[in-house]
Amino acid sequence: MIADIDARTSRQMDAIIHAPEFQELESLLRSLKLLVERADTRENIKVHFLNVTQEELLDDFEFAPEITQSAYYKHVYSSGYGQFGGEPVAAVIGNFAFKNTTPDMKLLKYISQVSAMAHSPFLSSVSSEFFGLDSWTELPGIKETRSNL
Repeated sequence: MIADIDARTSRQMDAIIHAPEFQELESLLRSLKLLVERADTRENIKVHFLNVTQEELLDDFEFAPEITQSAYYKHVYSSGYGQFGGEPVAAVIGNFAFKNTTPDMKLLKYISQVSAMAHSPFLSSVSSEFFGLDSWTELPGIKETRSNL
C-alpha cells in the first residue's frame, strides 16, 4: 500500500515538474533569484515583483483615459519618482518576448513613455518573430534588420 502511494506520488510529481508551465515558472524564479543574489548589497536595493502578462499590461494602458492614469504608471512613476521623498525605480525588467505585432509595438510605446518620465530603463527581450524569423538560427542570414521590422 505504501509503495503504491509512493509510486502514485512520484508519477504526479514527475508530471508537475515536467509540465511546460511549471518549467517556465521555475526558470523565471531562478532568474529572479540570480538577479537578487548578484545585486550590490552595499546599496539599499529593493526588488518589487509585479505578476502581470503582456495582455494585462496592454489592457491597463488601453483602458486608462491617459497614460498617467494607468496602474503601471502609478507603480513605476507615481509611487517613487513622482512624489517627494519617494524612491525612484532604477530599472524595470520585463519577462516578455516581444514580437513585431501591433499589440506588442503599442505596449512597447506605452512602456517607453512611462520609462522616459520615470528616467527608468525597461529591459526585456524580443522573440525571433520580431525579426520575421522562425528561429534564432536564421539570424546570421539577415543582411539588413530594418527590412525585417
